[in-house]
Amino acid sequence: MDYKFIDDLFPTEELMAYYHSHPFPFNLPLIKDRLDLKLKENPDYEVFVPLYYRKLDRLLKDDRSLKVVNPHYLFISNRGNVISNNMVETFQPISVTTNPEGEVIIRVNINNENNTLSLHRALACSFLPVPDHLTAQGLHPKDLEVGHKNANKLDFTLGNLQWTALNEHQNVPPAPIAPELVAELTQN
Repeated sequence: MDYKFIDDLFPTEELMAYYHSHPFPFNLPLIKDRLDLKLKENPDYEVFVPLYYRKLDRLLKDDRSLKVVNPHYLFISNRGNVISNNMVETFQPISVTTNPEGEVIIRVNINNENNTLSLHRALACSFLPVPDHLTAQGLHPKDLEVGHKNANKLDFTLGNLQWTALNEHQNVPPAPIAPELVAELTQN
């Protein structure tokens, strides 16, 4: 199969240099803008980017609580396909399955450790910038949940995914932000 990668989104040296000058997660708006342009030209367009994954395990209270996955050999597409070229010359598709809660998941071995990643979170971490109203609160992808706009856990299209604060994800009205915190955030 002929896969398209990040260099297809950023075809000139100037664009690629601009992309590389913005580390994750600051490069996500660039990826999203370029992907939107490609999808306008061709709605079936599929591109693979490095798979990024960040999630806090709220049950753990030590340095293991942040799960960070960014192996150089895993790539995810805007359509939810995952491929690997770990120790092989060609890319191999990674199969997905569903967990008992009905979420689509990916099982991968990274550094001899089995990892289960939710596909919708891997897509959001790799393609969707965090909205301004959440970054203004000092929130980062690791602090957020990924929700399905239509509540269908099997619909992991990018247009159906959104970053939400934990309290929004649980359909609880967000707590008000202290006025002094708002003032501090707006001064920076």
